[in-house]
Amino acid sequence: LGIAYGFMAVEAVNQGLDRIWTMQTLGGGLAYWPGGRSAELWASAYGALVLELAQRCAYRVPQDREARLLNYLSESLRGSAELQDPPALADRCWVLLALALAGRPEAAYQEILFQKRDLLSIESRAVLALAWTHSQGPPEKLSELLLPKKAAAPAPSWFGGPAREQALQLLAW
Repeated sequence: LGIAYGFMAVEAVNQGLDRIWTMQTLGGGLAYWPGGRSAELWASAYGALVLELAQRCAYRVPQDREARLLNYLSESLRGSAELQDPPALADRCWVLLALALAGRPEAAYQEILFQKRDLLSIESRAVLALAWTHSQGPPEKLSELLLPKKAAAPAPSWFGGPAREQALQLLAW
């Protein structure tokens, strides 16, 4: 029974990974739904995180498709210096984390978002701190992200909340 269950679990993960690729658009990003034509930045960043964690658990991820997704994410960071919108900045924090975990950190954009930390929610600051940690950024900036002197902006997430904020902060610490 244990072997059968293990096989079913591996097969379920493989099916989930295959489903992610049905969401990849021509530009390399991921849509919210299979067959979608419009890439969504948050979905693309989150999908890239899932794929990176799956690879770390020895699941097979097609390198050409992953490269297209990571290129899309990297290109999405252009223009971040001009952004003032907290939800758009939050998405870019997730992009930075996905790229850092994939071994493609974007230190210059991490610094740009660090400079905009007063516009970031507690959750976004923690995600940026995680990206910073995974790309061996200067540790002294972590405390500025995780222990802000100024109150953080309200979280723009539909899925967030105090428990999630604390969990992300603990991961970053």
